[in-house]
Amino acid sequence: MYRSSSTETTCFSFGQSLLNGISQLHPPTTRFPAHLDSSALGVALAWKASQLLLRMAAGPMRPAPIDVAPDLRVLLFTSLLTCFTALLFGMAPAIRATRLDLTSSLKEGRGATSTASRISLARALIVSQIALSLILLIAAGLFVRSLVNLTNVDTGFNKQNVLVFQVDQYAAGFQQDARLGSLLQQIEERVQSLPGVRSASFSMFTFNQGEWSEDVVLRGTPRTSENSHEVLLNMVGAGFFSTIGLPTIAGRTFSPGDNMTVPKVAVINETMARIFFPRTSAVGHRFGIGDEPAHGDDIEIIGVVRNAKYVKLQEEPQAAAYLVYTQHPQYLSNLEVRYDGDSRQVIFAVRHAIAEINGNIPVEGISTLAGEVEDSTLNQSLVAQLSAFFGLLAVFLVCIGIYGLMSYAIARRTNEIGVRMALGAGRSSILWLIMREILVLIATGIAIGVPLALAGNRLISRMLYGLSPEDPASLLAAIVLLIAIAGLAGYLPARKASLVEPTEALRYE
Repeated sequence: MYRSSSTETTCFSFGQSLLNGISQLHPPTTRFPAHLDSSALGVALAWKASQLLLRMAAGPMRPAPIDVAPDLRVLLFTSLLTCFTALLFGMAPAIRATRLDLTSSLKEGRGATSTASRISLARALIVSQIALSLILLIAAGLFVRSLVNLTNVDTGFNKQNVLVFQVDQYAAGFQQDARLGSLLQQIEERVQSLPGVRSASFSMFTFNQGEWSEDVVLRGTPRTSENSHEVLLNMVGAGFFSTIGLPTIAGRTFSPGDNMTVPKVAVINETMARIFFPRTSAVGHRFGIGDEPAHGDDIEIIGVVRNAKYVKLQEEPQAAAYLVYTQHPQYLSNLEVRYDGDSRQVIFAVRHAIAEINGNIPVEGISTLAGEVEDSTLNQSLVAQLSAFFGLLAVFLVCIGIYGLMSYAIARRTNEIGVRMALGAGRSSILWLIMREILVLIATGIAIGVPLALAGNRLISRMLYGLSPEDPASLLAAIVLLIAIAGLAGYLPARKASLVEPTEALRYE
C-alpha cells in the first residue's frame, strides 16, 4: 500500500487550506486567476478611460494641460501592486486556516469566534474607507469652492461679446514704422464700420497672454531704486478701452489725433495713480520708462482707468500704463472686436474686411475674451472636477462596503432577530438596533477622518483662492453628504431585516 510522506501531506494540507481561504474570501464561482483577468481589464480601460475622464473635466474644446498616456513605469508599478494585493488578501486567510486545530475547530463556539473576528476586520476596513473618503470629499469641496471664487472674481473689464483675432502683420512684410501704424488704423476703421460691430482695437496683450514690465520714474526725480516702480505696459489702439469695457475714472483716453506729430501720451490705472500721486491728480504729470535715454521723461498722463486683471485672476492689483501704438509703432497681433448679434457672421465679415485691405495678412486664430478668462482657470477646474469625481467614487465604494458588511452581519444574526421579535421587539427597534451599528461605524470614520483632513489640507493651501484650508462650509458639506449616502447604504439592509417574519427568522440556519 502506498503511503504519502509527511512533506506530501503538508503540501496537500496547505494547498487545500489555500483553496478554502480563497473560497471564504470570494464566492465559489470566483477563481484565483480572476485577479489577473481584472488587472488586464483595468490596464485595457486605462488606455482610454483616463483620456475620457480628462475630456469630461476639461471639456472637448480645451486641451488638458497634462499628459495621461500610459507610462511603462506607472504600468509596472500598478501591476505589481495589484498582484501583491491579490496575493496578500488571498493567501492571508489560507495561511490562517493552516494553523487551525482540527479538534477545536469542530467545537460549537469556534465558528462563531472566527466569524466575529472576520466581521471585526471588515468593520475596521469600512471605518478606514469612511475616513479616507471624507478626506477626499473635504479636499474636493475646497477645490470646488476655490474654483467658484475664481470664476466670480471681478476682472475689471467686460469680457462678454468680445472676439479676439490673431493677426500677423509681420508675415505680410510690414516694417515697424509709420506705415504699420496706418495699416492698423485702417483695419480698425474698416472693421468698426461692419454691421454688428460696436468697436475694434489692436493691442499687444489681452488677458492671460503675457506681460511687459519696465521701471517707471516721474519727471523731475532722480532715476534711483527708491523713486522707480515696476509697471506693466501695454500697447493699444484708440478704441481699446471701449472695446474691452474698461471704464475711465479721470481725464480722457486715446484719440485718433494722438500720433507721431504730438507729444507722447499714456493712460494709467488706479494702482499706478495711487503709488505715484497719492495726494493729487495724476492727469498732466509726466514720466519716463526704463533707463535708456531715448525714452526720456516725455510721456504725459492724459487719463486714469479702472484697475483690471492682466495675467491671472489670483493676482493682486498691479500698476499698469497703456501706450498708443500710433506713437510707438509695434507688431500687434491681437485685434479685439466688440459685437452684437451672431458671432459667426461677425467673424466672416472681419476676415473678409482684413483680406480686402491686404490679402497677405493671415488671421491665424480666433477666440473670445470670455474664453481666455475661462482658460486661465483650466488647471483649477481640472483639479476640482477630478477631485470631486474621485471623492464621490470613494463614497460609492464605502456604500458598497457598508451594504455588503451589514447584509452579511444581518444574515448571521437572522436567528437572533427572530428571537427578539418573538419576545416582543417591534420592527422599529430592530431597525434602530442595526442602524445604530451603522452610525457608530460612520461616526468613528468621521472622527478619524476630520483631524487627518485638517492636517492634510495645509498642504494644498497654496492651491486655494479666497478661503482657508479649514473652511467650515466645505467640512460640514462633506460630513453631511457622507452621512446621508452611507446611512442610506446601511438603511436598505436594516429595513430588509426589520421586515423579516419572526417564524421565518427562527427557522433560518
